[in-house]
Parts: sequence; C-alpha cells; structure tokens
Amino acid sequence: VWRATTGRAVAQLKHKADVRQITFSPDGRRLVTVSGKGVIHWWTTQTWQAENKIMVEDDVYSVIFSPDSRWLAAKGEGEIARVWDTAAAKQKFIALEHNKQVYAAAFSLDSRWLTTSAADGTAHVWEVSTGQEVARVNEQNVNLVAFSPNAHHLITANSMQNGFYGNTRFWRWQPADLIAEACTRLTRNLSHQEWQYYLGDEPYRLICPNLF
Repeated sequence: VWRATTGRAVAQLKHKADVRQITFSPDGRRLVTVSGKGVIHWWTTQTWQAENKIMVEDDVYSVIFSPDSRWLAAKGEGEIARVWDTAAAKQKFIALEHNKQVYAAAFSLDSRWLTTSAADGTAHVWEVSTGQEVARVNEQNVNLVAFSPNAHHLITANSMQNGFYGNTRFWRWQPADLIAEACTRLTRNLSHQEWQYYLGDEPYRLICPNLF
C-alpha cells in the first residue's frame, strides 16, 4: 500500500499466493484482497492488520463493496454470487444462486439492490438484505449490468458474439414503474368479471386510477 500524496509505502500485506484483486471499501476503513483460489482477506486500514480470512469453494474473480460499505459481494467461476454483511460475522454469507456461471455484479447507489448476470443470458435483481430475487430479464450474452442512479432502470450490455450485435438496454423492473407504464398504454381497467377470471379471490381494485 502506497500513500498517493508522497509515493511512499505505508504497508506490506503478505499472502501465501498471488494477489489477484484489491479493493477499498468506499468509507476507506477496509481493504479486501483476493489471493490464490477462493481466498478473501479483510484488512483494517487503521492498523493494516488482517481482520479475517474467508475461503470459498470456487475461484473468486471479483469482489465489490456496496456504496455504503456495508455489503461485500463476490463472484467467481461458479453459479453462486456471495454477499457478506461487513457488520456481522464475516464467515456467514447470503448465497445468490444462478443456473449458470455468474458474469457480472453491481450494487445500486442506495445499496439496497444488487444486480447480477449469468451465462444463461439472464440478468437478476436481488434485495441485498434478504437475498430474495425480485426481478429477472432475459437477454443474449449479458456481460455487464448496472443500475441507473435512482435504481429505476436496470442496464444490461452484451458483446457481439455468435451473430448477435452488442447492445445496451434499459429495463424498467420495479413493479410501480411497470404498472405506471402499462397504465399509459391501456384504455380501461379490468372489469370485475375479468379480475375474477385472472386474479381469483384477490380483492378487486382499480390498478390505473386515471382510467375507469
């Protein structure tokens, strides 16, 4: 570790294998390094002492902090993305399961949501605190994912491969936004008979208040 203002080394963090990635938490309190196959090290920047070492089952390619520094997400060669709560026991993680290898991951600016993409051409949105999947879109060769600043749009990007051109797409994924968009395209609400046919015993209500 080097002090940027002076160029002088301030710490040397020793590992037993090659260091593959280094990332600071946004609040500057922690440094996380990945070494060897699936070994994640936590260091405190106050003393540069090791806080913890985590070993996971598959090779780790990338780790990212949430903007509020509370969550750490890791992805590797397997079908699981792992999320740790940095304020809790660091050996415990939330497992986000996919059908194929995880390609990319990104947090929303408010740190509430995590989006991931997988080799099966899907992009997912997860509520970080619960590990629940709340949305999914299907797209060819999703290599990159991100949120818009207000998290109302999911952004996916794919590379030109196997005859498909590279595209960047913006998706509405939050239910309220999808309902609002639908209401701009409809001319009326469901009738009571249609509601009962499609939604059964769900209490009837006007989904689009501006329509009859």
